[in-house]
Amino acid sequence: MNLEADEVKKWPATGSRMLNDLAWRAIRHSLGLSQRLMEILKRVFDEKKESTIADELGISPHTGHIDVERIYHKLQIHSRQELAQFIITGFLPLPADVRSKVPPICGSSTPLHDGFEDNLGDTP
Repeated sequence: MNLEADEVKKWPATGSRMLNDLAWRAIRHSLGLSQRLMEILKRVFDEKKESTIADELGISPHTGHIDVERIYHKLQIHSRQELAQFIITGFLPLPADVRSKVPPICGSSTPLHDGFEDNLGDTP
């Protein structure tokens, strides 16, 4: 197996790369977050400082701070550690059994297809 240099840099997946785009869209929908709050949540999950987040999104540091506080309030959490725990325990399914019908969303950037169960065979 020959991996491209960019692919090697991606692993092990950390921060927001632990989940693929499909998973982040599902999280956004599940939590009822706006696109901007979702972008901020992902950056906080990536351990970025509020000032860095504000610079990246072209917003004031005060607005960035207020948006982080809005996320904490909406999720009923109080810290970055609680945010990480909330996302990991609530949205990062890691099935121990390869026969699990839980879709493999961790770390993959390809969307799930509708017939993923077809490849599982007759499993209990």
